[in-house]
Amino acid sequence: MHRNNKLRIVCIISMILLLSSCFYTKNFKKPEVEIVPIEWVVSDLFDYSQDPLYYANLYNPDSLLISDDEQQDFFERFKRRFFRVWRDIFTEESPRTIEVLDYHTAEIKKLYRSPGYGENKLLRDTEYAREIEYDAALQNGFNTMKRGIILNYSYIRVVPSFKPYYRNFSLPGEGYPFDYWQNSTIPIGTPIFIYHEIDNWALIDSHICSGWVPRNLIAYLDDIYIEQMMSAPLISIIKDKTPIYNINDTYLGHADIGTVFFQSNIVEVELASIPEDEEFIIAHFFTRDEYNNAQPIKLKIKREVTTYIPAPLTMRNISILCNEMMNQVYGWGGLYYNRDCSQTMLDLFTPFGILLPRNSRAQAYNFGTFISMKDITEPIERKEFIISNSTPFQTLVRTPGHIMLYIGHLNNEPLVFHSIWGVRTLNPDNTEGRFIIGKTVITSLEPGKNLPTVSPDRTLINRVEGITLFRIKN
Repeated sequence: MHRNNKLRIVCIISMILLLSSCFYTKNFKKPEVEIVPIEWVVSDLFDYSQDPLYYANLYNPDSLLISDDEQQDFFERFKRRFFRVWRDIFTEESPRTIEVLDYHTAEIKKLYRSPGYGENKLLRDTEYAREIEYDAALQNGFNTMKRGIILNYSYIRVVPSFKPYYRNFSLPGEGYPFDYWQNSTIPIGTPIFIYHEIDNWALIDSHICSGWVPRNLIAYLDDIYIEQMMSAPLISIIKDKTPIYNINDTYLGHADIGTVFFQSNIVEVELASIPEDEEFIIAHFFTRDEYNNAQPIKLKIKREVTTYIPAPLTMRNISILCNEMMNQVYGWGGLYYNRDCSQTMLDLFTPFGILLPRNSRAQAYNFGTFISMKDITEPIERKEFIISNSTPFQTLVRTPGHIMLYIGHLNNEPLVFHSIWGVRTLNPDNTEGRFIIGKTVITSLEPGKNLPTVSPDRTLINRVEGITLFRIKN
């Protein structure tokens, strides 16, 4: 009897343990492990220093990259291009006048067969083309033909509209942010020629390009002021988003790197308005009257954010300006007052008295000395050619639709400073795509090669057309 009781107790305990086991097996939930997808990055942005001065210091950062005579030659060419719209005589029959009229008329006519996509991502109809053509009123030629000046930072548009023109959003490298009506930005104080005016817009020309700007941002300029400014020392802004005030401390707008002002003779200004500590430079500027005529005023700009043009062309000085632009958001055509690849180069070298064209193709082929690489096919040989034939901080590298500044090499990898939208990828369905970088960076010529969707033949090194040396063509 005692033995049976013991057996009974053992059985009961076993049943309890079994039931307990079943209970916990059924009800106990393991903690869920969150599966985080891999976030791919372009490894170049971590493998290579993003400080341009680091690369300048690998060389002699304070030595002049060109001689004084060479820089003076560049500066003379700078002034000829910068002041062309004030110096040249424009009439209705001038070749440049005809060229601008034909171009902007043709761009409007194109809308009838290709109206593009709007901001709602829908295809427009031809009614919009008729509206643009009516507003532009170019059928009888130009109606103004006067010299002038830009009174504040502005967009330059292909047509008189802030509406965007996109191509097919489903295509790689198209859609946002590639608004093909966005020609460029134009800095405050830029010389212009005014061809034509309508209610809210003016069609202008400049050293940057031609296009439409808001009419309230222009003023006609008398010859006496033009001569005064063309003979004045030129100063450049060297810090982005610099606030601009007149001598009465009224805020007028902002200026970015590459903006050019004309230093004033301070004797013309009342002594009470000139800071005794010479903290500021006094510059010529203008407002406009009710007839759109420029009225002279004076600006005061902090010396610490300016340099006289031309500044000494050294790797250190270029690096300082590159650092100001690092990591800035990419802006096609200056969209949102950001920079694309060619505007980055244009603004970067303006303080040094070197005036590049506005678009990447012209910067490569119409400036300096271009050396083609079309006969070099192997990536290793292409890298060796670039390294052997380029001067750091003084050589441009060109691919179709893109321009970069060579800043040296590490471990036989050419490195470039550039503002880039993205790298080409190949999707699983064999369609082309983009991995977005969308800012100003330092990379090799194979950015994105670590990405699983980027094959070696899609990287920049295989698309380089050539390099452009900072040597003036004879």
